[in-house]
Amino acid sequence: MEKELLLNKVKFPVLILSSKAGFGNYSVGCALKDQLSKYGRVYHKPIEEIISINLNRVNFQRYKLI
Repeated sequence: MEKELLLNKVKFPVLILSSKAGFGNYSVGCALKDQLSKYGRVYHKPIEEIISINLNRVNFQRYKLI
């Protein structure tokens, strides 16, 4: 019941951004997309596809070290 009340407040389409640096965030994004897609249009993109190549390279290397 609580889930349905929350979903009534969601304005579709939904965009989920996540990172593939460790795949944890990306996996959660995939799960959210699967769950929310039953109720409306949902798009899931890795942030690495959106940011510049240079920014991607710098941040991805930093996350790899962490």
